[in-house]
Amino acid sequence: MAAGDVVAGLGTVATTFQPAASVEVVLTSWGSNRQWVKMTNGVSNSFVWYFSDTAPNLQSQNMGQGSGGSKLCINNTIYITLPASVDNNYYCGIQIK
Repeated sequence: MAAGDVVAGLGTVATTFQPAASVEVVLTSWGSNRQWVKMTNGVSNSFVWYFSDTAPNLQSQNMGQGSGGSKLCINNTIYITLPASVDNNYYCGIQIK
């Protein structure tokens, strides 16, 4: 893959998207229904977004089950994990380096 290529994944199993060394990606959309999407360095986790179709939050009321127009920059040391979901989890973005 090269800079400018689209990266994407879709599935129901738990997924870790960790680009290869020296690769950087800007995710433009990601989600997992009724689950936390986490940003991690392999040791520490930061919960990035909770996707819910029932909780009274801005995302569920106005933006469906997506990342709401946010951008997330990831690389080999800071990346995302998506939990298993009976509905699909997904990510998509563009490789920038």
